[in-house]
Amino acid sequence: MKINNKPQYRTMLIILLGLVLVQLWINPIGQIQDMDPASYAEIGRELCESGQWITITENYGTYLDKPIFPFWCIALSYKLFGVSNFGFRFPTILAALFSLLFIFLIARRLSTTIETALLAVIAAGSAVAFNLMLIDPKIDMYLQLMITAAFWAYLTAREKPWALYVMYAILGVSLLTKGPITIAVLGMVVAYDWLITKKLTWKSILSIQPHIGIIIIIAVMGIWYIPYSLRHGFDNAYYMLLGQTLRKVTVQPQNPSALYFVHTFAWAFLPFIIVLIAALIHYYQQRKKCALNLSDGQRFALSWFGVPFVFLSFAMYKLPQYIFICIPPAALTVALFIERMDTKNCQYNAQYTLSIIMTIYCLLFAALIPLMAVFAFPISLPILISMSIAALSAAVFLIRQIRQKRFEWSLVLMPALIAIAFNIFFNTHMYNNALSYHPYNEMGALVRTIEPDGKDLILYGVPATQKSIMFYARRHVTDIVDPTPQQRITHFQNVMHNHTTSLVITNPERSQELTEAGYRYTVLLRKPYYKTQSPTTDFLLASRRNQGYGMRERMLIQIRQ
Repeated sequence: MKINNKPQYRTMLIILLGLVLVQLWINPIGQIQDMDPASYAEIGRELCESGQWITITENYGTYLDKPIFPFWCIALSYKLFGVSNFGFRFPTILAALFSLLFIFLIARRLSTTIETALLAVIAAGSAVAFNLMLIDPKIDMYLQLMITAAFWAYLTAREKPWALYVMYAILGVSLLTKGPITIAVLGMVVAYDWLITKKLTWKSILSIQPHIGIIIIIAVMGIWYIPYSLRHGFDNAYYMLLGQTLRKVTVQPQNPSALYFVHTFAWAFLPFIIVLIAALIHYYQQRKKCALNLSDGQRFALSWFGVPFVFLSFAMYKLPQYIFICIPPAALTVALFIERMDTKNCQYNAQYTLSIIMTIYCLLFAALIPLMAVFAFPISLPILISMSIAALSAAVFLIRQIRQKRFEWSLVLMPALIAIAFNIFFNTHMYNNALSYHPYNEMGALVRTIEPDGKDLILYGVPATQKSIMFYARRHVTDIVDPTPQQRITHFQNVMHNHTTSLVITNPERSQELTEAGYRYTVLLRKPYYKTQSPTTDFLLASRRNQGYGMRERMLIQIRQ
């Protein structure tokens, strides 16, 4: 891909980078999704409320799933901005910004031009998975920050020895974030890189001063693990440090197919997945012809992408977000491949074919926006017409650029702009509309108003896996989900005897059990509810949703004495 106008290309990349950074701050203003994000928001709130910066609790009970560092960040954000949606999301936004910064710095070390570094940041920041980690905050963005920071420090240490100690400090913090994953990824990639370059010797190993590294890592992780072990026992600390990760990798089955992450990453790295596939095919063909001449940067980026991808593919326990750690090396691989196309003067036919495929693919991707705007959560007709005109104009413009052999427009500008437009549309329209069918933000606010000094809330027949109610009500939640009506009523009677609250969240079916048991209550709020964390077709299609398919209801009631 011979770039005809370098200054204009650099300006285009800087504008795209600005749009990516703007996209980071355009987060949903609605409530927090149930399950993991709501759980982490509540853990941070309880940490902030209690002032116990060693003990982790969820619903005021023992929590053993993740180490402390992300919850320290969330609790500190609450101290600065108050307990709110923004207070919960702010640390994730910062983690995303620093991740992109480290991707830029890594690309500057692996490439020869600043344009390649800018493109790597744009490819990573506009990826669908990167946006999902922002709008549905879990631990994954913190993990990505740890991994990119560790790789930056390792590469920097080749020229500046002090960075080696920074790398070990980062690895220590990573053990406080999500166990040994960062150490495992960095170690496997570096070992593989040394192996294929024939540098895997004792001299290479000793050059990174592992004895000093172990001391630094233990000192950093010991800040929390040592007092936690003394207070709660070694077994609990070991489980968060190593036990859970080892169990998921080796024992616990979940999506065991080795190809699971292939189709997962195909949508996670939209829209640059086509360029990534082209890069991998090109490198494979060149290797088959014994004509592969990779730069150090291209080889390292491929190793960083391939080694964890293969390792995770053969792990027993798989969830979609696990493969998101491959987004940074995939972005680097794409950027370095486009740089190679420019410097190596690849054949025109190959560039033309790739540009046509990328154009068709991106236009199909862009078509998701009006489809969702029409069939999922409809928008007004003038806005839809404006979007269609803009899309057609962009298509005509891109076809002209391809005919003029300006392939950077189809391989860089078009996918980035479409991805950013899609992400912003998804964040501001789709996600907010979807979460409007979660009633717990409104119910939690009403609970705090009616019982401002209350400490408890009862869920009757509603599972406490719907954890956002804990965060928005800001109190301990007791869930009554016994298998039979008689058991539920007996449990409810015991809870009412021991608790001071009169507020209960239930559904219409279970509320009848309370009526039959002789309880009288006032319905304070009744709202529709959908399980949006795993939406069905009945929810996503407005035509079926409006007819009530798949809808459940939640009621906030107050028991009358």
